[in-house]
Amino acid sequence: MPQPPLSLEKYLSATLPPVKENFPAGGGATGARAEFDGSLKGISVIDDFEATVQQFVDTLPTQPLAAHPTHPYPHFLNVLRDLPPQVKNTQDVQKYLKQLPLAAVSASLTALKASEDGVDFSRIGGKAPVGKDGKQLDAAGYESDGGETLEDADAQPNKAEPAAIAEGDKATLYGWRFSKSPMGSGEFLLIDESKPEEVKLVVRTINSSAFSDSDWKDLVVDGAYDYNTKSKASWYWSRKYGATKRLGCQYFVFTDYQKWCFGVFTEGHSHANISPVMPFDAGKDGKSPSVLEALLYWTRSALGEKGGFQPTSKDVASAHPYQNVQVKKKSGNGQVEASNESDIEE
Repeated sequence: MPQPPLSLEKYLSATLPPVKENFPAGGGATGARAEFDGSLKGISVIDDFEATVQQFVDTLPTQPLAAHPTHPYPHFLNVLRDLPPQVKNTQDVQKYLKQLPLAAVSASLTALKASEDGVDFSRIGGKAPVGKDGKQLDAAGYESDGGETLEDADAQPNKAEPAAIAEGDKATLYGWRFSKSPMGSGEFLLIDESKPEEVKLVVRTINSSAFSDSDWKDLVVDGAYDYNTKSKASWYWSRKYGATKRLGCQYFVFTDYQKWCFGVFTEGHSHANISPVMPFDAGKDGKSPSVLEALLYWTRSALGEKGGFQPTSKDVASAHPYQNVQVKKKSGNGQVEASNESDIEE
């Protein structure tokens, strides 16, 4: 049976479910950090980010939208049954991201685009989707990956067989392609599935056990960018710069699931805009946007849709946020230790 239409406004306003973390102590520190020779000169915070997201949410269709058979809305309670009860490593974090917020947003992007293009998914023919084991999907239209490693995952949000699409109902399908950076870090790439080589946005993941509240505070600042190997925040700005340059995109998301930041580089990557940190349960007060709403807004912006966020430059030459940063403790010889390349397992 096809999945019934859902109200995006109601569906996306839900907070992300909490996760239990049980990361082992230690990890990382495999080598000295390289020097940065990029063109990034400044960073500015998007102070009105929540209000901007809310303005976008207010424009969403009020009528329920049908999901594409191969891009169903994940029902969180059903999905959670197939996820690890505790997050113990980065791969667990990425499973939660893939099967909850990222799957929800790719389904919403596809349904919203179809609505705008006049594509009616209710007229799509063919059998109900089946999973990779040949079994029909559950009532929510969702099947877990059964423990499949993300390294082997393809661009599809699930393993459903493609439905037969009625002539003229050629929908734009959005999905996430899991990839690894040259340094081995996992990342999710937003793509139009008809053009998988064109990356629109990258989601960079980190391990919350190695990135503290003070590191997040250092990350979201107004100021000139001065690369500092003793600062985790400064280092990860260089990594986001490198990832977006390598992939040919400007927009990025930075998250450990518990906390989220949404950012974009200007053309040429000389300046970056970054949102304030959003907790996973943002929106629980019923007054502020949820992570899902912010993620849909940011992905729509990356796709160049009307009303999306446009990067702007700001004069931040007088501020130097990375001159007074959180650094490692002094070693036995009294010298400050330089931070290492893999302090954080992505």
